[in-house]
Amino acid sequence: MRKILKKFILVFFISIATLLMGLIINNRVFYLRYSKSDTRKDYLSEQDLKRVQEIYSFLSAEGSNIFEGFDGKDTDLLIYNEEYEFLFSDFQPSGKEWINLGSDNILNKYIFRRLAIESQAFAVKIDSKWVGSFATMDTYHKQMLNMIPIFYPPQLVSIDEQYYRAIVIHEMAHAYQGKLCSVRVDKAEHIHNVCSDYYMDKQFNDLIEQEAKYLELALQSENSDDICNNIQMFLQTRSKRRKDCLMSNNEIHEEQEIEWLEGLARYAEYKASSGSSSPIAKGLLNITSKVNVKSDDRYYALGMAQYMLIIRLDSSYEQLLFSNNLVLEDVLSELCLVTH
Repeated sequence: MRKILKKFILVFFISIATLLMGLIINNRVFYLRYSKSDTRKDYLSEQDLKRVQEIYSFLSAEGSNIFEGFDGKDTDLLIYNEEYEFLFSDFQPSGKEWINLGSDNILNKYIFRRLAIESQAFAVKIDSKWVGSFATMDTYHKQMLNMIPIFYPPQLVSIDEQYYRAIVIHEMAHAYQGKLCSVRVDKAEHIHNVCSDYYMDKQFNDLIEQEAKYLELALQSENSDDICNNIQMFLQTRSKRRKDCLMSNNEIHEEQEIEWLEGLARYAEYKASSGSSSPIAKGLLNITSKVNVKSDDRYYALGMAQYMLIIRLDSSYEQLLFSNNLVLEDVLSELCLVTH
């Protein structure tokens, strides 16, 4: 019996070691593929330019189906690598740091370059204009590979062309928010690590997961009564979580603001990810799964679900959510009160 047990333990550890070795090799093969890419060059590759053109082409054709007027005509874009930022714009930015590289005749936009200092995936203000900002595809993959553990499968967070388009459009949606509601974006962009003090709080996590499930049920419902019944359960559960966990007014405000800021942008990402086979794209509607991960991303998912339900119940709220300081959960409460 003892020999059998020793053999079992030996086989178990050999299997674990083999699995880990396989995962590490897989990770390093993927890393070698992108480590050869030059992400410090002072120009964009032909493929990078084509990706930008595809983004604007998609917005021209489909952008207004995401948000009214979100067609790319008045939305500029900053694409960066590890060394430089490249601005596609309709205007001449001020500052001697910008070098004019000419124009893109397909986009009918100027292209400028400057050294990258604090590049970020979001929206940035250049002069007084909000501009969507994201890395080149190769830069994204290199940064991602440096962030994940060496045994983690990169395929789970790698992106294809369609999803690259989608996450760039996510950041351009922030520029669209900034254009229509600049002060709110200015404040909300600094909100991070929302309710992180509750990451180890079982009651908090159980209740926020229940909120996600009610939102998913509402999204799956086919008539307004069922939608509102689940929305009301979502609101009741949310109220209970905040009361029972003794959440402060500031913590509640931060939840509401990040859901507005990132939920709407996540919706644009979801709409623009059509045709993607990326595992990330396939999981965007799995709200409960997203909420189970203890990070700000849980609020991206909750905010997107709330926004989708709002426009399903009353699409006229779309522009009001951009121009007024409306809170998504308050709009849901109002809509379901009227419906019932």
